[in-house]
Amino acid sequence: MMKNMSGGAEKRMILRRVLIYGGAAFILGVLQCSFFSRLKPFGATPDVILGSLCAVSMLDNKKTAVVYAIGAGYFIDTIGAVSPSFGALFYLFCAVIATVLAEKLIPRFFSYAVLLLPAILCRAAYTYLCLWLSAGALPPIGLSLGIILPEAISTLVLCLPIYFLMKICTIPIGARSRFTF
Repeated sequence: MMKNMSGGAEKRMILRRVLIYGGAAFILGVLQCSFFSRLKPFGATPDVILGSLCAVSMLDNKKTAVVYAIGAGYFIDTIGAVSPSFGALFYLFCAVIATVLAEKLIPRFFSYAVLLLPAILCRAAYTYLCLWLSAGALPPIGLSLGIILPEAISTLVLCLPIYFLMKICTIPIGARSRFTF
């Protein structure tokens, strides 16, 4: 009987994670693919999903980060991807790297900012790969840097506040009680 009760509590916690992180991914995905794609701060669309993925990797566990990455990647591909799109694979790759690095960091804002840097480098490589595949040939470095650098700067600047949003999302979940600001 006791085993059955703990299974119900675990299912409720999983459902709570799905609802909270799913809602966050939905809001951030819509912002990324509609609002920021029109506004283009710093001349490019920021990848706020990448920032939220780094925050989930920092503030929650590996399994949650991987599921969040795949779900958010499919969602982004569905509402705003340009062909070819491998968003779910890209975010999964980033989740694996971010969770490995996050295990070695103290879950704080500064650590999150440090974790964003390799994620943004992965994003730059992914953007270059997408440019290469869509053009059918290696794009010139000058043209690529004109796209990649503004995207990296806007992602870095606009993802910094995402940490605090995702930290608020972890309160009802009770993820990693050892984190602080």
